[in-house]
Amino acid sequence: MILNYRDIRISILGRKGKIGSFLSTYFIRNNFEVLAYDLNADFNELIDFNPSILINCLGRGTDVRFPISNYEIWNSNFYLPSEYLEFAASRRIRFISLGSLLEKEPDFSSTYIESKRALTSMISRMYYSGANVTSILVPIVYGLSSEHVLIEDLIDAYKLSQPVKLESPKATREFINIQDLARIIEKVVQREFLEVSTFEVGNGAGYQLSDLCNQVLADRVSPTWVSSPSEERTNIFSIVADNQFLNENLKVSLDVNLIKWIQGSSNQERLQ
Repeated sequence: MILNYRDIRISILGRKGKIGSFLSTYFIRNNFEVLAYDLNADFNELIDFNPSILINCLGRGTDVRFPISNYEIWNSNFYLPSEYLEFAASRRIRFISLGSLLEKEPDFSSTYIESKRALTSMISRMYYSGANVTSILVPIVYGLSSEHVLIEDLIDAYKLSQPVKLESPKATREFINIQDLARIIEKVVQREFLEVSTFEVGNGAGYQLSDLCNQVLADRVSPTWVSSPSEERTNIFSIVADNQFLNENLKVSLDVNLIKWIQGSSNQERLQ
């Protein structure tokens, strides 16, 4: 069943994050009623707003440039979201959470991945207990004012013609533009419920980092590959995304190509 916009009131967790901030603006511009929060939402304010949908964009990853504790990662990725998940289920509020594709790869593990995996498992259990909850697993998001560290490094290398230090050239990663992700979430929001508890977003192809660099940095600079204890693990990482659900169930396709986005005329100013 497709819902009318005026029937949908959206609360977004993670207003200060890149994705949460973008989605808040996106849904407001598309005439949804939106109330967005940072890490800690006021439950009384949530009750007063009476949302029909709660979208979880909370999440903290690991970045050697900005080290954070394991507790902070678990708190952002599991402890806080699980409180809102239980709150939503108890009040029959639909809950949609954004996760990571890496959760689907059994051999890939970290504090970040384990905390995300724990929330997705909880969502799945609640879904099969009758709650209207959904977990959307997404690849690396680009097209934001502040990019994922990998995209940021590629752009800087392209702009400055300086080598970029990246992990193993055999590592494979998949990407999605924030506009495509927002359109997908809007399609999900318009549905009264989904017939699955979890689905992946992506075309299932991905880029091997060496191929990505060869296309993005062609005739500018060659990347510098760095070895690390995780090199063997990243070499065997496989793409697990599948766009069949998007095409057949949500009637939406991914439109923005990463290579064209980086090199496109609309981005020349930022790359000069």
